[in-house]
Amino acid sequence: MLPEFDAAATGAAVGDTRQVAISYPENHGSKLLAGKTAQFTLTVKKIEAQSLPEVDESFCRAYGVEEGGIEALRAEVRASMEREMNSVIRGRVRNQVMDALYRNNPLEVPRTLVEDATQQMQLDAGRRAGARDVSQLPARDQFVEAARQRVALGMIMGEIVRSQSLTLDRGRVQARLDDLVASFPDPEETRRSYLSNPDAMRQIESAVLEDQAIDAIVERATVTEQPSTFRELTGFGQNEAT
Repeated sequence: MLPEFDAAATGAAVGDTRQVAISYPENHGSKLLAGKTAQFTLTVKKIEAQSLPEVDESFCRAYGVEEGGIEALRAEVRASMEREMNSVIRGRVRNQVMDALYRNNPLEVPRTLVEDATQQMQLDAGRRAGARDVSQLPARDQFVEAARQRVALGMIMGEIVRSQSLTLDRGRVQARLDDLVASFPDPEETRRSYLSNPDAMRQIESAVLEDQAIDAIVERATVTEQPSTFRELTGFGQNEAT
C-alpha cells in the first residue's frame, strides 16, 4: 500500500470516507500516471486485527502435541530451534573453512572434471527453474567458476581425509540421520525411506566425512567466537518486523 493511503486510513472508523491525493513522479512506469496527480476516495468497510491464540491444551493438540501439554510443546519448540541454530552455525563454519581452503590452496584442476561439474550445476539450476528442454537452461558461463571451486575443494578435502587418516564415524551418521528425520511428521517412516535409499545414505555419509575433515581443520585453527542471538543467526521474525 502507498504511504499516502496508510496515512489517510490511520484513525478511520468503519463507514468513514477519506480523500487522498497521490502525485506520481515524472519517471513513473505508467505513462498515463507519470507527472500527474490522482484523487482517490477511500471508504472503510471493515476493520480487522490479528490476535494471538491462547496457548492451552487445544493449541498444543493443534500442533500435534497429544501428551505433556504446554511443557511438551515448549520442549519440542526448543529442540526444533536448537536444531535450526546448530545447522546455521555448522553451515557458516563450513563456508568460512571452505572459502579459506580455496583461497589459500590454488590448484590446477582437470578440465574434464570442471566441465562435468559445470554441466551438472547448469542442469540442476534448469530443473529448479522448470526448464523443459536444453534451450531453456541458464547460461553455462555463470556456473564455471563455482564448478571449478567445487572440484578444487573436493580434491583438497580428499587430501585432508587421507592425510589425517579419517574414517567415517558411524555414530555421527546416525546423529545426522536423526536430525534429518526429526522435522518430518513421521520420523520413523522417513528414516526407513533414507535407509532403503543407497544414494541418499551416501550423501549423508559424504557430508559427515566432510564435517569430520572440517572439525580436524578447526581444531588446528585460531577460532574467534562471536555471540549471536537466535534471531541474528536465523533471521527469524525479520519479515514481520519490516
